[in-house]
Amino acid sequence: MTEIENMLPWERDIYVDKLVTWIKEENQRTIEQNRKQSHG
Repeated sequence: MTEIENMLPWERDIYVDKLVTWIKEENQRTIEQNRKQSHG
């Protein structure tokens, strides 16, 4: 967490944006996997 606190505001914005994008992609991947398993 210290790394995030020490970031410049624009660095933090980019980091958070990338993190949100990654989380959305992971959620989508999980949904797809669940869909495939349930229709097995």
